[in-house]
Amino acid sequence: MESLDLQGILATGSVQSMYQPVISVSKGRTIFEEALGRGISAQGNLISPLPMIEAAREQGLLHELDRQFVSAGLRGWAARSKTVALSLNLDASCIGPHTVPYLMDLVQLYHVPPQQIIIEICENRTPSPTILQDFVKACRTHGFLIAIDDLGKEHSNLDRILALTPDLIKLDRELIMNVHLDPKKQSLIKSMAKFGQECGACVIAEGVELWEEVFALLEQGIDLFQGYYFIEPRRTPPPDKHWFGKAEIVRRSFRVHRANQLRRTHEIRETLNALCERACKSLFKYRHDKFDSILARYAQRLSKFECLYVLDSWGEQVSKTHLSAKMHLSKSLLFKPADKGEDHSLKDYFVNLPRLGSYLSLPYISQATGRPCRTFSRWFMDQKQTAYVLCVDLPEV
Repeated sequence: MESLDLQGILATGSVQSMYQPVISVSKGRTIFEEALGRGISAQGNLISPLPMIEAAREQGLLHELDRQFVSAGLRGWAARSKTVALSLNLDASCIGPHTVPYLMDLVQLYHVPPQQIIIEICENRTPSPTILQDFVKACRTHGFLIAIDDLGKEHSNLDRILALTPDLIKLDRELIMNVHLDPKKQSLIKSMAKFGQECGACVIAEGVELWEEVFALLEQGIDLFQGYYFIEPRRTPPPDKHWFGKAEIVRRSFRVHRANQLRRTHEIRETLNALCERACKSLFKYRHDKFDSILARYAQRLSKFECLYVLDSWGEQVSKTHLSAKMHLSKSLLFKPADKGEDHSLKDYFVNLPRLGSYLSLPYISQATGRPCRTFSRWFMDQKQTAYVLCVDLPEV
């Protein structure tokens, strides 16, 4: 095993860049490339950046190594036909008053507009949050885009995202790995995808290695990917057609999956509509003080659903919550079925219910079970033409 001569590498500028595309599955093309620094040993072998960064930090050479990585990345990219943007990694602990002037000198040297460059901020060790905020503000003034790297790795970068409002957010491999097997990871990533959409930031999954990971991430709203599943880092990335076949397989499979999901949702709505139609005809015959006896009978027949209850036109519950025989209540004191008088007026299934229609809510945590469920709601009238809402809860599987 070769020993690491970091000082020799830096003295001779023995640093080069590999490039890895960030691709869009829906568009089927590369969106930008990330420059990944490598050292070159005296024997001509490539050296991983991780031991170099660790050694540089110990020897007080991190600032120099960081600049050589950035310079090599821009130099190699500028020498090629530039059809997409470039992302350059910058260690946050190396950022200071002279960083932006250095970057401007560098892009001018290689005749590259700052608008084509993404500054990818790595690590957490910054002298002051103010320094980082000033740096980002100055970068934006010149036209650079800003990315936050490694979200989900060891330390949390959520505070940095809120402070810097980046243009891109990169989810770390630790969060991506085996995401198809972990519903909690899926929920977190779905939240980050929604956060990015609402805040104007592109969310990227890096380190994808499995077809199943890509598929699960698409389901959570992620469309930008970087990782060995599509293509490994190379000195010169090949044309998009090199990885396009993999993206096309995923895209076609996902379209079929989405179509099946829509079909199942339609079937569920049809079943619920039929159930509610029968129940509403029964409820129509009586005053609201008789609703409980009718709902109790229907609850006994339920197998795939959790419970039924009725609200008035203001969203207040006027019946008990009638449970399916197969429903398992939570043992926690935090969760229990709602009773008469409970206010549902701010719930999704009441607020979004069309005046003369029905509504199937998004998944939420059941007040009765503590587990994810959905609520199907529908208006009906009693004999005196008083409006009520019949609600049916069903487990989210």
